[in-house]
Amino acid sequence: MGMKAKLMLAFAVLVFFPMLSICLYNYYETRDILIEREYERLDADMNQGIRTLEEKIKDYDTVLDIVYVDRNTHLYLCQDYSNQSFEKMFYYLDSYFQNIMLVQNDIGRICNYSTNHTLPEDGWYFFTRDELPDKMYLKVAEKNGVSDFLGLLKEEGERYFVLGRLMNYYSKGNIRNIMTVQIKSETFDSLLGENSDESKTLLLDKDGTIIASSDKDYQDYAFSGITGILPGRIKNHHVELSIDEETWLCTGKSAENGMMLVKMVRPASIFSNMRKTLNRMLMMMVLVVILVIVAVYYFVGTFTGKVQRIRYMAKQMGAGKFEYRLPDLGKDEFGEIADIFNQLNEEIQKLIYENYEKQLKIKDSYLNLMQEQINPHFLYNALSVISSMAMRSRDRRTVESIQYLASFYRISLNKGKQILTVKDELDLLKNYMKIQLIRFGDRVDITYECEDRALAYHTIKLVLQPLVENAIHHGMKEEGVLHISVSIYRKERTLVMEVLDDGLGVPEDKLQRFRSKIRDSREGFGLINVGIRIKLHYGEKYGIQIESREGRGTKVTVCLPAE
Repeated sequence: MGMKAKLMLAFAVLVFFPMLSICLYNYYETRDILIEREYERLDADMNQGIRTLEEKIKDYDTVLDIVYVDRNTHLYLCQDYSNQSFEKMFYYLDSYFQNIMLVQNDIGRICNYSTNHTLPEDGWYFFTRDELPDKMYLKVAEKNGVSDFLGLLKEEGERYFVLGRLMNYYSKGNIRNIMTVQIKSETFDSLLGENSDESKTLLLDKDGTIIASSDKDYQDYAFSGITGILPGRIKNHHVELSIDEETWLCTGKSAENGMMLVKMVRPASIFSNMRKTLNRMLMMMVLVVILVIVAVYYFVGTFTGKVQRIRYMAKQMGAGKFEYRLPDLGKDEFGEIADIFNQLNEEIQKLIYENYEKQLKIKDSYLNLMQEQINPHFLYNALSVISSMAMRSRDRRTVESIQYLASFYRISLNKGKQILTVKDELDLLKNYMKIQLIRFGDRVDITYECEDRALAYHTIKLVLQPLVENAIHHGMKEEGVLHISVSIYRKERTLVMEVLDDGLGVPEDKLQRFRSKIRDSREGFGLINVGIRIKLHYGEKYGIQIESREGRGTKVTVCLPAE
């Protein structure tokens, strides 16, 4: 045997076979590791999916909780409509449910199933108890006032995911109402992720029935016998199952409400990659030197490239640019770091958005609170006037006063809206002044000057009335007539409202304190309330200004955007 043959034999014995053994060993070890990591990934996806599902269902449970404790809803649903109209009930509940569905726009329907046979059926909100499947009714009765998933309903080609509860918070007689929220099944199908031939995600109910799937083909059925296999085999762990002569890696996790989320992945793609890896490793044995050099060069380039991308990402975040996203850097540590950075960016943007949304809600709630402070304030004064006149005189002025008050509140309520036209705001003021003129007679004189084009502009309601009320309350003299002038006009892009009186006026020191309260206060009535509401609704550049001289009168100017 020549030297060349000996060297080849020695290479084969000392290098080739050990490397081949290492390759085969690594192949099977890597196979097991990849399968294990696949399970870990599935478990991570599962945990995230369960959290998303439970949070979504909690949102709908919150909707049912809100309806559950609403006393007006209970009263309307339990009322006897045999001899009375149900229009008021329908208007209230329709508005109430529509507002809920505007906030939770993925709710397809809100339905009530009732044993109140006098309650009208409209085929949308109100149904008889018999129209609710007995299986769903038994679930609701069993929970006794706790919301639960009732099952799927199919109506007019649509599949609805139904949650419901018994409305027994304010019990009344033997009437039973079951309130349900019905969500289109696409909402839950989309939560399960995108469909793929290599993976499936299923959502099963307590009985093991498929209620949602990432693949529409499995919404009404799945692999043969799957509902009998999965629930019994998967309980918060993973298994390898043979279903319809195919091998699937399966993992499942139960949610708090008893549902089970199941992930199924075909391992064929993993094994295919492993075979390609083995072939590449065998080729490396033949071209070891060249490939090592190329591999080192490639590795260094890849390493530095990933470092530069992560460094650039960190700079972007430091500059407050959270919209940048790292591309896929693979499944190694750099890839994990990239995923963490991307997730951190998403969480920061989410927190910024949630904080912004929260501030908007606080602002809206505060506006409503300011509005609610005005109505009872004036209602008390107006009713006091009418009550006094009713005690002194039984004439038509009492009836007129009540009519003016009704007109005032008809405009003021404005179907719950905060915005109305300048014309309506002026009519509201005129109805208020009719009541005051009945009270004060010739001691008060008021004139109105309003540009015709200004009538069509919009304003938040109850701006003028508190200003005029303040003028009467603080400007009235013991003798003589209090003259009040109301002017409304447009000045460039600003809508100006002025209330001028020739009353007692305000001392300078008191005027300064009053201006400070209007600028800085967060609570109060009258002018302070108006100033706060204007700034909250239109911004700091708008509001009210007060000019006054003691003994000469007061001028209050309101500036709003000309909308």
